[in-house]
Amino acid sequence: MVDFEILEDIPHYGQNDTKLERRYTCPALGLFYVRRNGDIVPIAIQFHQVPSETNPIWTPNDAELDWTYAKMWLRNADSQWHQVGVLIASPSYISPTQIEFKFRNAGFRGGIRKTKSKTTTRK
Repeated sequence: MVDFEILEDIPHYGQNDTKLERRYTCPALGLFYVRRNGDIVPIAIQFHQVPSETNPIWTPNDAELDWTYAKMWLRNADSQWHQVGVLIASPSYISPTQIEFKFRNAGFRGGIRKTKSKTTTRK
C-alpha cells in the first residue's frame, strides 16, 4: 500500500491568488498486488484521505478511462512526493554556507576528526 498523506494541505501554486491558474496535489492512497511473476499492479486507488460518497475507491472494474485517470492521479501524487520529499530535501538544495553554519552553530562538537588508519605490510 502507498499512502501520500504528506501531500495533504501543502501549499501549492495558485492557491492564494485567483489570477493564477490553480494547480492541485492529490494525497492519494494506492493498494497493490504482486503477481506470481513479480509484477506489481494497482488494484485500488482512492484520491483523498477521508472516505466519502464524493471520494470513491477506483478499481480495474471501473470504466477503462476512469481507471486510467485514477492511475494517472496516483502517479501524479508519486511525482509530487518525489519533488517535495526527495529533491527539495537533497543536499544539492543546501548551500555551502548553510552547511558551514550547521557545523559551526548547531551543536556540532569536536569538529571532524581524522582517524589513523592501520597500514599493513606484506612480507
